[in-house]
Amino acid sequence: MRSTPFSQFWNSIYSGSLPLMYLLREEKRQQWVRFYALPEGKRYPSNVAEQQEVLERFNSIASAIFTDNEPLWLVSDTDIEKSATSKTLSFLRMGFKSSGIKTYFDNDGDKCKSRFLYKQDHWKSGAFDELFSLILHGKISGILFVNQKAQLFYVYDGGMDVILPDSLQLNHLKERFEQWRSPLLSGL
Repeated sequence: MRSTPFSQFWNSIYSGSLPLMYLLREEKRQQWVRFYALPEGKRYPSNVAEQQEVLERFNSIASAIFTDNEPLWLVSDTDIEKSATSKTLSFLRMGFKSSGIKTYFDNDGDKCKSRFLYKQDHWKSGAFDELFSLILHGKISGILFVNQKAQLFYVYDGGMDVILPDSLQLNHLKERFEQWRSPLLSGL
């Protein structure tokens, strides 16, 4: 990523790592937890009631991490090897900026190229429901929220991944929302 306000911020808290949750989840395994968007890990809502439940879960978890009106960064990536032009344009229309294209190797050793898109905002429960709905309908793949305390909240179609540096806060979050967690030993 080229030097931008976001990349400078990111490098100050996660130097040497990319803002990609699937990679961060492996690096920060002891600080990570996953929550399902719907019961039993169902990936997509099939009616309005389920869509409302997903939005409620997204907002509940994020509100347990971030305080009202807390400044944070939103970041997403688009794989430039795939046809991602429409997704990139969607983000740019929502006020996101590009931090350029980054070539990297994933966990399997495959070479990847992604464009990272970012913007600053403030947390408010319900304020991102339109953005969350775009994820639910497959218009965009996911959004990573990160604050000054290096707390990460990633929303994708099917759930939420969270990384919290404070183990007490992580354990409290796990206990509070236990019913939304995976029953699998891996946590996935």
